Order: sequence, then structure tokens, then C-alpha cells
Amino acid sequence: MVYFANVHSSNTVDFAFPYNGEQTASLTLTSDSRPKKSVMFSIEKGQILCQSYQDCLVQVRFDDSPPGYYKAVGSSDQSTTTIHFRDGDKFFKELQKAKRLRISAEMYQEGSPVFEFDVGTFDLKKFLPKK
Repeated sequence: MVYFANVHSSNTVDFAFPYNGEQTASLTLTSDSRPKKSVMFSIEKGQILCQSYQDCLVQVRFDDSPPGYYKAVGSSDQSTTTIHFRDGDKFFKELQKAKRLRISAEMYQEGSPVFEFDVGTFDLKKFLPKK
């Protein structure tokens, strides 16, 4: 059995042509019986500049702590709208203490917009597999 949680960004970003229009980002967390956890960041349309064969750095900020960088990799299906963080366990540990999360990833012709997530209501007990 796989458990997952998903949250959409509380802000929107307006991209230029050809991806024009407001869009939100999503953060998806997954866990199963394995000890490792998975964290995915995705946008509705556009191109996150992170390849499936080479790590990229994504700026992440939990609450008002200094921004840090997490390694991520693009999807194996070559999708340009989703990336997977390399150290899901570390990400989860920080997320448990946070109320607000900001993620800034480099986008094709859009710079590195910041997406904000309200994660204050995230309850890890509801997410993890029952023992």
C-alpha cells in the first residue's frame, strides 16, 4: 500500500507564451512499507530545467529559516513538469517542523519563480503506514 499527500501552492505565477496564464505548483509526498520517502514538485505547464539524467539544485525554504538547496532529478519519462527530490527523508524531517514552505526551481524562460505552500496542517501520523 502506498500513502500519499498532496498540496497545491497558495500563490500563482503567471508565465509568458507559450505557457501563458496563471498556474499553481503541487507538492506530492509518498511513502510505503520501505523506509524511504519520496517528494515530487510539479507545475501545471511549462518546463522545469532539471534533466532525468543529471541532478539540479532547487532552492527550498522552510518557514523563515535561511534558504537551502536540495538535489532533484527530472522524471524518467522526460516530463518537464515534474521533478523528484533526491533526499526525501531529509525533506520530510524539515517539513514536519514547518508551517510554510517555499520552493524555487529554474524554469525555461521564466527564471526561478517562488511557489509557497501552507504545510502547517500536515499530520505525519496520518501519512505514514500503520505498523
